[in-house]
Amino acid sequence: MRVFSLSFLFSIIFLFFSSVFLQNITFALSVGDTKTFKVSAYYSPLAGQEKYVSGSYAADLRMNGNGTHGADGTPVYVGMISAPYTYDFGTKIYLPGLGIGTVHDRGGAIYAGKGYDRLDIWMGYGDEGRIRAINWGMQMVEGKIVASNTSEGFVFGGKKITTNTSSVQNEDDEMFSVPLSIDAYGKKQEIAKMQKFLQSQGFFHVKSYGYFGPITEKAVLDFQIEHEIVQTQYDFGAGVWGPKTRRVANKILKGEFVKRKTVITSYSFSKNLWRGKNDMERSEVKKMQKFLKDAGFYNGTISGKFNAVTEKAVFNFQVSKNIINNLNQKGAGVWGPLTRKMAEGK
Repeated sequence: MRVFSLSFLFSIIFLFFSSVFLQNITFALSVGDTKTFKVSAYYSPLAGQEKYVSGSYAADLRMNGNGTHGADGTPVYVGMISAPYTYDFGTKIYLPGLGIGTVHDRGGAIYAGKGYDRLDIWMGYGDEGRIRAINWGMQMVEGKIVASNTSEGFVFGGKKITTNTSSVQNEDDEMFSVPLSIDAYGKKQEIAKMQKFLQSQGFFHVKSYGYFGPITEKAVLDFQIEHEIVQTQYDFGAGVWGPKTRRVANKILKGEFVKRKTVITSYSFSKNLWRGKNDMERSEVKKMQKFLKDAGFYNGTISGKFNAVTEKAVFNFQVSKNIINNLNQKGAGVWGPLTRKMAEGK
């Protein structure tokens, strides 16, 4: 009886499984070759954008990732391709309906299927990237490998996008294009620019210094509440220099934003009011809420209840009239004599 060594048996087993595994691998194609591709699209979410595919920033972030670099270290850009492991980095592929992109990323979820290869295309940051990704979805196309010196270029919605830059998350030709939030690092110049803008609008009361701390977050929040981007500090995106906030700021700089009037009708107030005051003053609170709503500081219902939203509206009105500068000052959020006098236009 023939006795097989253990190493020989392992070699046989290895060759068997290797042959089965290799049957499922599609090797990279040569220039001029065509291939069926199953092409999906993804994007990288930003805090404060208008909508999310999965319903929230956190869920979209888990699904799509931050979007910083491909596996070869290349910063992400619109049109970057993630391909199966068998594709060399730098391989350029023409995809009908999209254009020409380059492989800079590879991953386990991007595989070779039966009769096709999977590709995943990065579509950008925020709402712009989300819309592109949704509009493309997942499609089967007959693609072609092109020469490495072929220029890249993708088309979305009839608009050609040059893909040789990683700064796609920035809005073109806008003063404010970079998302910022508390404790942001490495963006001192952008933060200082934002602070100077908020200072010019009356929301930032210290010298700009390029650090996004609690004072800056509060200034951003006040700007957002003033322009109805958020209603309270608890709203999603509150205190974040996100897409909606930057869009309003850019419109103001261009002179496209019409600022609301401070007072629309004349009012007369006779009672001090504050949060938690009993319901005996509901008619006075309603009148105050109506004034604050007309003046653009209150977005809630005329309920007659002096709640947190109403207190915040009073505070923002006080800041706009230089009655107080911060929440720690005595009388902040209180409908007192000086606040009432300012409301009456005296």
